[in-house]
Amino acid sequence: MAAAGAALRLRLLYRMLRVGELLALVAFLSWSSSRVPSAAAAAVLPFAGSLLLNARFVFVLGNAIVLLLLALSPHDLSASSSSSSSSGQQTGTAATSTTAAPPPQDAAPAPASASFPSSFAGTPL
Repeated sequence: MAAAGAALRLRLLYRMLRVGELLALVAFLSWSSSRVPSAAAAAVLPFAGSLLLNARFVFVLGNAIVLLLLALSPHDLSASSSSSSSSGQQTGTAATSTTAAPPPQDAAPAPASASFPSSFAGTPL
């Protein structure tokens, strides 16, 4: 019960910090907008808009985010497979290989009429 109350307090604190960050951002933007000359803002806005709406920039930004997530990801496939096999040995069960067996070759493929409705069976592509 006490853990739930502590979690609720932490969540409330987190929300209050987020609201404080938003208020600080609004205050900074309103303070800086009065300091920036309108001619400089008029020159920067079209450039920033064309950069952000450029397909190449969006592609590069998306790939940078993916690469950053991969770099910061804590997953190590070799460590997870060795830990699962070692945990299987500790519990007394036999460790199995991680590769999947290929499907059996004696299974006959389904006829074409079974995979398509009859109205599409004779229609040329």
